[in-house]
Amino acid sequence: MVDTYTTLTGAVIDLGNLTPEQRQFFVRCLEAYRQEISWPDFINLVRGRENPLLRETGAITKEVTEHPLYKVLSDLEERLGVRQGWTRPQGGADVHRDPTEDRWVSVAEAARMKGVSVPAIHNAVRRGDLVARPAGAGSRFLVISVRSLEAYRPRRVRRGRKDSEAAGDAPAEVEAREGE
Repeated sequence: MVDTYTTLTGAVIDLGNLTPEQRQFFVRCLEAYRQEISWPDFINLVRGRENPLLRETGAITKEVTEHPLYKVLSDLEERLGVRQGWTRPQGGADVHRDPTEDRWVSVAEAARMKGVSVPAIHNAVRRGDLVARPAGAGSRFLVISVRSLEAYRPRRVRRGRKDSEAAGDAPAEVEAREGE
């Protein structure tokens, strides 16, 4: 099952909350993309009434454009347009890299890979900066998407011992988002 999607800009989109109908439509569009359907036909598929986001009104509203499914389908549309020569690539994006390819690592491994503490990884998950899933059915342990980890940019700050202990972090090195 596909849980994440990485856009041409490097944004990692969590697909875990798609409804079954939305997931089914995503899989249909992904297969059409992989079969190299013509770009105009793909646009008609994505923007047509079969799209569960457009079924009622047919309108692409601000709410629709902010939905993870719409973001993913728009990215597939752009990738296909570039691959078929209809549009130009933006920046150095690799349109041939599989946007659904991902691996999952433990929280401890994610912390090691980024050089931050385990609590920092948990905080990033809570903020939505990292995509995480339970390690297994009913598990209280999480696994982290490597693609989201690649896109994640922690900022290292140094807090005083008192602040760090109150926050539950080790006093030496913790992570915080820009502007916090």
